[in-house]
Amino acid sequence: MKRVVATVTATQLPLSTLGVGNKNPAKVVVQAPTTNTDSIWIKNASDVAVDGSTGGHELPPGSNIILPISSYRDYYFISASGSQNMQLSYLAGA
Repeated sequence: MKRVVATVTATQLPLSTLGVGNKNPAKVVVQAPTTNTDSIWIKNASDVAVDGSTGGHELPPGSNIILPISSYRDYYFISASGSQNMQLSYLAGA
């Protein structure tokens, strides 16, 4: 397992730029610390919006989500408020 800490802003951040712990991870656990002041939006398309208006998953402060990965380029992250932190843990497949 490899862990990566990243900062999300109002500019789309693709998962593919965040360093994969192995070549074909099966899942990624995304955690937002309680110190964040706003939600991070996650979507498996590059049209992710800062307000969630195009759909996707909302990751409020203090929460986490497990995302399946068929391609490590599947997900994009964005947040409307300044710099929000997240930790990613890449999990290898069986």
